[in-house]
Amino acid sequence: LLDCVRDMARFIAAALISWRKQHPCLVKKPDFFETSNSAVLGFTKQDTQERMIILANCSDLSQTVNVPTLGTRTLEAFEFLSEQENV
Repeated sequence: LLDCVRDMARFIAAALISWRKQHPCLVKKPDFFETSNSAVLGFTKQDTQERMIILANCSDLSQTVNVPTLGTRTLEAFEFLSEQENV
């Protein structure tokens, strides 16, 4: 079981590193914005080529937020959502 957990951790780490390399803006500092829902964290990360909008539902219930550039989004419990756009 421990080997399985280690293998899964390595797989996840490799996937995250790959995702970060595909999106250099992820290394930039986050710019947090108001979501009007205390259970949902919202922030953007931007560089000269792209901007990512990231929402994270920190609740164990689904939550709805309205983000001006995305419109209304409903996130399930503990769901993470990212949208990217070219700058």
